[in-house]
Amino acid sequence: MIRSMTGFGESSAQVGGAHYFVEVRSLNSKYFKAIIRLPEEFQLLEAELETLLRHKLQRGSIFMSANYSDSTGEFAYQVNEKALGRYIDQIQRVPQVAAGKVSIDLGALLTLPGVLQPPADEEQRLATARQALQDLVGAACDKVIAMRGKEG
Repeated sequence: MIRSMTGFGESSAQVGGAHYFVEVRSLNSKYFKAIIRLPEEFQLLEAELETLLRHKLQRGSIFMSANYSDSTGEFAYQVNEKALGRYIDQIQRVPQVAAGKVSIDLGALLTLPGVLQPPADEEQRLATARQALQDLVGAACDKVIAMRGKEG
């Protein structure tokens, strides 16, 4: 069967209050080349997903992107109140701040080392995302393969 090298597939799912969306595009290329865009918190999964793409699609310039949103807030970063309090105490001792000439920007304080802590269940979130993304990439690749067949 003759197949085109061009194809498109997308897939999405709701898993435990989080929404995952994957899009896979394939363009003509003699060899396999993947460009993968993942949310920052899932960058560790890039090599696994590239292997899955290579296994399913074999050839072509492959562009894969994934989006993620979590409406539960379960995996939100935690504010280390003790660290933040120590920074504020030190800053308030600066004469310009104490005199009211300079104000404290809370947003800037949140970027200081140790103020924001990753969620305690980061490994669980990664494991859930791994399974969800693998399933969605597989489904999107199946759609790409179907489209390649129709165009061929």
